Amino acid sequence: MSEVDLFQDSESNSQEIGEREEEDNASFLDTTNIDLPAIMRELKDIKAKQEEILKALTEMKSTSRVTFHVESSSVKKPLIAVLKGMFYTSPWLDEDNSQILTVEIKKIFKNVHEPAEPSAVVKCVSFAHYHFTNWRNQVRHKLVTNGKKVEVMPLSQLQTYLFGMFGSYGGDVILNMRTTVALRAFVDSRKLFGTNSTVGIDFWESFRNTTKGLTEERWKRLKERQERKIEDIRKED
Repeated sequence: MSEVDLFQDSESNSQEIGEREEEDNASFLDTTNIDLPAIMRELKDIKAKQEEILKALTEMKSTSRVTFHVESSSVKKPLIAVLKGMFYTSPWLDEDNSQILTVEIKKIFKNVHEPAEPSAVVKCVSFAHYHFTNWRNQVRHKLVTNGKKVEVMPLSQLQTYLFGMFGSYGGDVILNMRTTVALRAFVDSRKLFGTNSTVGIDFWESFRNTTKGLTEERWKRLKERQERKIEDIRKED
């Protein structure tokens, strides 16, 4: 093949390639086969989904900013029930009880399907301390109030009188009876029955000091002594 033939073939190939590129470009630029309505629908769907996601994120941020209040929450009712059971067993929230309380609070949040945020748990603990203080004040007032003849009540009756509203919430009956016996003994020793007042003494702190370190035998003797006192007073009446 001569150089002229080779040149002509090369020129012919170049022309064919150029024609194919023009056809491809024309096909690419041809909008007659594009489904514009379908594309618009897809774009509209994408925009709608973006708006839904944005709305959900906004609601999540708004919810996270809502301040938790025990009184208006679904946690309150089950929390009160737990607190009453704990108060019946022991009318104080000491270190051990506080740890138990924190575990119970987290269980409550889980049961009502709410997140146990640390700040919400702290508010529940504060709520518990407030109620324990209030309930102790109620018990103290019942012990010293006049007109009830508290000092002549049998121990079982006194227990119901002081702690009846807490007794159906799963507390420890034996420990509660010990508290009842010790309270009666304390009020009797301070001659507070019927005075309607505890002015001048730190009632609960003084009471706790009298019950520290009592053995099983001393608890037994204390109960027997209070039962004899009650019997003697009832005979006098």
